[in-house]
Amino acid sequence: MTMESSTPLTPDPVAQVVRWTLVISAVSFVVGFVGPLILSNSNLGPLLGIFVTGPLGFLVGGLVGALRVSNRSARLSSKVIAVVWALALAYTYLTVPLVVSMVYFLVPLHALIIVSTIYLLANPTTRAQLPDNLRHSGLVAIAAQVIILAMTLYLPVIKPSGAAPGDPPPDPFPSFAFVLDHGFELSKRIPTFPQFVVNRPQLVLEWLIVIAVAFVLSLLIRVLRGRPAA
Repeated sequence: MTMESSTPLTPDPVAQVVRWTLVISAVSFVVGFVGPLILSNSNLGPLLGIFVTGPLGFLVGGLVGALRVSNRSARLSSKVIAVVWALALAYTYLTVPLVVSMVYFLVPLHALIIVSTIYLLANPTTRAQLPDNLRHSGLVAIAAQVIILAMTLYLPVIKPSGAAPGDPPPDPFPSFAFVLDHGFELSKRIPTFPQFVVNRPQLVLEWLIVIAVAFVLSLLIRVLRGRPAA
């Protein structure tokens, strides 16, 4: 019997992860959907639950479930955390360029993912269950997560397309801007456009380069450690 097996007294780890994910996402959705109906007169209030608290609750629930079963099934936890990270990147790509203030929600999420990865690699119980290549290249994975989080805070930008901005763009025009820069805000003039917007293709390219470098470094570490001692 392996540490990932289940008995009548120890629930199936996969079922536990699914249960935590569904419960937390459901609660988050209800809070985001019903709360604005009670506290706000806006018809757009429930969209908070559909597009923000629901998806974020789903991702946080996956992390919580992964950590809850990590001592018994660290391999499963590592896979769940990897999937949550990939979904978080996709959600970041879809939301931040449209609503830059989403960073207030996404930075804590990415930080939780990094902390969860560190926990798996630092806890002796979970570390012993992980594959050798993951244990040896864990620092590379954490570095990639941190670098991508930094890239999400300092975004590549371009001029808005389709119309002239309400306020003139800065001169010289920046290649990157901090996510809370006032240039992302809508102008009070007419037409109301921000001074710059997120350059999505470049942002994805940066992420892919970091992931590719991390993958190559992980393979290199695996090859070097597999060589017999001279």
